[in-house]
Amino acid sequence: MRWASAVAAIVILAIVCVSYAVLSPYTDDPVDEDGGRNDGQGDDGMTDSVILSVDGTDFIVELAGNETSDALLRMLPVTLAMSDLNGNEKYHYLGTSLPTDPYRPGTIEAGDVMLFGDDCLVVFYGTFDTHYSYTRIGHIQDVAGLTDALGDGTVAVTLSETSSADPAERVPGIEG
Repeated sequence: MRWASAVAAIVILAIVCVSYAVLSPYTDDPVDEDGGRNDGQGDDGMTDSVILSVDGTDFIVELAGNETSDALLRMLPVTLAMSDLNGNEKYHYLGTSLPTDPYRPGTIEAGDVMLFGDDCLVVFYGTFDTHYSYTRIGHIQDVAGLTDALGDGTVAVTLSETSSADPAERVPGIEG
């Protein structure tokens, strides 16, 4: 009779663990449902790129190819007044929600472009460890000169497409 109680307890514990893993919207582990890394890459591995311009200096951002980067792409071109935070990132609240797929990256790399929450665009120019969750939008290919370009305080950042897209696919842009 004892072994039946032990088996029942193990089965209940297993059901609770599986239910938590399946139903939890946020995870500490950046692994998506198909077992791959939640790095923002689409299933087809294809990415688009955009130009991030700061005071005449252009940087190429390779987009993650996910719903979030696709939604941002439809808003372009846009110029944003980005504020400084912690001497390692610039941020701007978009005023509109984007699709999210948050994960905890552990380490933020200089050049990461992320979404915090569902409406805060963040461009990181420093590398550091974090416990916060973000949705990946993309990464700047070459970060040389990024810190100098972004400078101190608030800066105007323009995001624009590297190629023309069908204007019919665009959604109204956001005000910077």
